[in-house]
Amino acid sequence: MQGGFGGTPTADSRIAVPCPSDRNALRNPPRQHVPTVMRNIELKNTKMRTVLSFVIFIVLVASCEVKSNKINAISEINVSGIEKIKMDTRYLSEFSNEFEYIRPEAKIGSFFSLMGISYIGSKFVILFEKKTSQLFVFYRDGKFLGKLGEIGRGPNEYITLPKVFVFSSLEEIHVYDFKRAQILRFDYNLNFKGKTKINAVPSAIHKYMDKFYICSYNGEELKENGGKVLVVRDPVSFREQNVLFKINNNNYTKPIEIRGFDTNWFFYKNDTLCFAMQTSKGVSIYNVIDNNVKQIHELTFESDNNERIDKIPDIIISNLMYFYDYLVISYQHDHQIYTGFYNSKTKKLSRFNIANDLDKGLDFYLIGNCEDGGYYSDDLKIENFNDFWKTNESNTTYKKLKSKFPERENWLKQTISQSQDDNPWIMVIK
Repeated sequence: MQGGFGGTPTADSRIAVPCPSDRNALRNPPRQHVPTVMRNIELKNTKMRTVLSFVIFIVLVASCEVKSNKINAISEINVSGIEKIKMDTRYLSEFSNEFEYIRPEAKIGSFFSLMGISYIGSKFVILFEKKTSQLFVFYRDGKFLGKLGEIGRGPNEYITLPKVFVFSSLEEIHVYDFKRAQILRFDYNLNFKGKTKINAVPSAIHKYMDKFYICSYNGEELKENGGKVLVVRDPVSFREQNVLFKINNNNYTKPIEIRGFDTNWFFYKNDTLCFAMQTSKGVSIYNVIDNNVKQIHELTFESDNNERIDKIPDIIISNLMYFYDYLVISYQHDHQIYTGFYNSKTKKLSRFNIANDLDKGLDFYLIGNCEDGGYYSDDLKIENFNDFWKTNESNTTYKKLKSKFPERENWLKQTISQSQDDNPWIMVIK
């Protein structure tokens, strides 16, 4: 048979039949018959097929595992090398042509010069006065709604720069006062509804799926709560609902010391919640999707001789966020701010400023994410627009904007002529 897998019998596989003249052969005829031999051959063929199938299966599994490992590989980013990268220039139009300006209404009780941004969503813009930490609420179109609570130690007051969360499912605005370990709850009309005391203060807290809080713990907090790193809690009672990420306390090692890093950090990549955790190696960054936590990046720090270090005394982490496909890492070193952009697709780290070619304004200085999508930059003073919006110069950018946004041009010119004493503007791109 050819190759042992069926077909026409060959000379080597045929059965020898004794010659009649061979008496010994006639006295002892062969005991093996053709059907028996064929069954043996078929049995061997079956075993060979089984072995071959098993080998193919192993190869396929190994191939899948290699591909899976490549897909699930954790990107290691050396943060210490950011300041050595040459600065480049990118243009705002490379990322988006859709933008808007938010002009916070300036009136008695709402005007301030040192503005900070706490929250930008589809309904509200919540700002704070940097000198006092007082919160102010505006509608998205800039109309002033009112103050949110007060600075102090009363029932509806806060003493620290608070974090703000807007729950559309509850129609409530929550103010997290870290130092007093409490959450103040206000309705959409800014009326005080009550407060929630927090017993085990988390390292970081964030809104999760518009229905819960997600809290992260590190350091001594982990030892006290049994190694629960990420815990989902009810937004009103603050009771534990679920544990997303837990570690064995026996495996816990002291995190690397990084100034300015508040141990843990929450931010968004599009609609995906991301979580950064300070570890003994540096900073681990995870995606949180459908209650599953998966590591995607590892930020490391090295000395001049390329050795990993346990303490970062001269670096202050100031920002971690996503800007489209870029992971943005900002830190301060020797009184200088350095910002690196890590492209999650090309796996390359770069540095660039974003020139505002959309309206010839100041460079777009990335501050944060809007909850309804997009990115914002603040400290855009009205005088920065005078030369452009009042000029008659006929350049390509001006013609383009004039034809695309004629109503905005007229509106800006009118508001500029009315007052030079106004709140800073906010630019949002999508």
